[in-house]
Amino acid sequence: MSVNDDRVVAIAKAELGVRESPNGSNDGPRVRQYQSATGAYRAPWCASFVQWVLMKAGIGPVANRTAGAYYLGDYAHSHGWTIANPEPGCGVVYNLGAGHTGIVESVNPDGSFYAIEGNESNAVSRVLRHRNIVRDFIRYPGELPPPRKANVPRFEVVSSANGHARVVASWGAWTKVGPSLPRLLVKFRNRLVVRRRVVTVTKG
Repeated sequence: MSVNDDRVVAIAKAELGVRESPNGSNDGPRVRQYQSATGAYRAPWCASFVQWVLMKAGIGPVANRTAGAYYLGDYAHSHGWTIANPEPGCGVVYNLGAGHTGIVESVNPDGSFYAIEGNESNAVSRVLRHRNIVRDFIRYPGELPPPRKANVPRFEVVSSANGHARVVASWGAWTKVGPSLPRLLVKFRNRLVVRRRVVTVTKG
């Protein structure tokens, strides 16, 4: 492990046991701190937790501050960050629910691994995982260039392992995103659309 990987794992481990308050609400004082990394408040927060850890480690935020697990994986693919095997400190995106993500803590000889995940059983939890549910392993880069401010019009599905999903729309102008929302919304039964204008700080 590199110093950077050690830092990521140590920061994630220190959060083990943090729970939503009230349970099942995607909310709570500590949970809102994680969600501040993405702005996706009261939404499924697995990717927000990862972004918060990366920020504390001096790496993030990455992928346009996404709170979506699959967007995070797609962004990593397009930037050459994906790796074939799990390593301590790397990210992991799962084909669980409508998308889920966490941070690899340690790897077992049989290829299974322990991960620290936000929004797993409504808490930050340590979970034994197997490769058959993995979509991507992500080697996040080291110190990234200074952030630049940019309007990022987008909508994304913010999701968790239990299948809950929330559609979050962020835009500079509604006309850029609004027409696409109806097509997306029909895919999800449990949904809440949040409209907000944001100026995102992007790194990487």
